[in-house]
Amino acid sequence: MNPFFSYPVMGPASRTIPSRSKASSRVQVVDTRPCLKHHTVLRLESGLEAACYDQLIANPDVLEIQAQPPKVQYLDGLGKLKSHTFDFLLSMRARTRVAVAVRPLDRVRKWRFDQTLELIAQQM
Repeated sequence: MNPFFSYPVMGPASRTIPSRSKASSRVQVVDTRPCLKHHTVLRLESGLEAACYDQLIANPDVLEIQAQPPKVQYLDGLGKLKSHTFDFLLSMRARTRVAVAVRPLDRVRKWRFDQTLELIAQQM
């Protein structure tokens, strides 16, 4: 057995990625940054999420990245209880956490997703 090799561990996720979907793909990445205790496998839902992940790991202030963190609940504009699962939850060097939502810009505009994120932020 090689003492310098260890298998990566699966990163925590609150939900599994659908196995078949026209709107998504399944991407796995391995986080091998030296600040981690173990190399970690993250399952992502799209190529856009994978591109975002590449940007996130380049930031030295990001210590940990969790894909598909637990969903958050919020009240929509009509007072109805809704839930949302962010794509990433970041643990930062400054001991803060940042939730990241990744969406194509046309969907953000079409569904006014920026307004949804504003509602969620106000209730956090």
